[in-house]
Amino acid sequence: MAGGIITNEIILSIARNGDGGQVFWDIALRDFGLMIAALALARLAAKYAPRHLVGARQR
Repeated sequence: MAGGIITNEIILSIARNGDGGQVFWDIALRDFGLMIAALALARLAAKYAPRHLVGARQR
């Protein structure tokens, strides 16, 4: 989802300026890095979450 938003903003920026003058690559790269970090944290949380938080039945 975030990749589509970033791509859309870059395309709109190019379309507005015509020559592709001011494309905010630094912001796009920052957002991409944040997305990768969020995905990595989500995977770590899913792997190392305590069982009682994941929904396992307690005996």
